[in-house]
Amino acid sequence: MTMWILAMLGVALTASAGVSAVQLAVGDQLPPLKGEFLSGRTAVLPQAASGRVALLMLGFTYDSRFQVEEWAKRFRQDFGTKPGVTFFEIPMIGGVARMGKWFIAAYLILIDQHGRVAWRIAGSLDEQRYSALSSEVSKLLSAN
Repeated sequence: MTMWILAMLGVALTASAGVSAVQLAVGDQLPPLKGEFLSGRTAVLPQAASGRVALLMLGFTYDSRFQVEEWAKRFRQDFGTKPGVTFFEIPMIGGVARMGKWFIAAYLILIDQHGRVAWRIAGSLDEQRYSALSSEVSKLLSAN
């Protein structure tokens, strides 16, 4: 599994997505989200995750990073050796971050191998939430 930290530029996200993450429903195609990897390389989701199940962990505030890190640690622990799985830690920067400042929590979106939303949730890690995520990842991996 590959872990990426991707800085999403708020203006680019708004312009390319046309919808906010909270409007995405399970089954929707993830709209193109443009940003940069920490290396400076341009990234576009869901293409950057193509063919893999991917967990997108968005943080809209400085404090949400703790929740994102907690989810990432647990996800890496359970799925870190799975070749068909990846995840992206996405701190929101710029316009969308200001619009999303009412988000105190991490916002997670699981996409399938074709870029469709398979699961989503906002908030901190707990066993019930993580069990639902883990179950969905396993289901997606066994479907292929």
